[in-house]
Amino acid sequence: MIAIAAGAADAGAAPKGQAAPMAAPATKVSVPSYRPRAAPAVKRNAIIRVRYKKGGLSIESKARALSSGEIGERIHVMNADSHKTFSAYVSAKDEAVVK
Repeated sequence: MIAIAAGAADAGAAPKGQAAPMAAPATKVSVPSYRPRAAPAVKRNAIIRVRYKKGGLSIESKARALSSGEIGERIHVMNADSHKTFSAYVSAKDEAVVK
C-alpha cells in the first residue's frame, strides 16, 4: 500500500521549487513516404530512336533500350541492326542522343 502525505493536492504534482514530471513522449509510427512515380521516358526493351549529331553530320537509327531511364539519364542501348551496345542520354519519350 502507498501512503500519500496529507496536504498533497495532486499525486502527479511536483514538490515546491521542482519541475513537474514530464509525460511520456507520444509513440511515433514510421510511415514510409510513398509517392507514385511517373512512367520512365524510356522503358527497358522498348525500341527507341537514337540520334547522333556533330557538325553537319546527323545520324538517326533505331535501337533497343537495355535499361529504363528518365530524361537526362544515361542508358545503355543496342543497335537493332548490328547488335552493338553503346550509351546514350534520354532526350524525350522513346528518344535518346549519343554525346
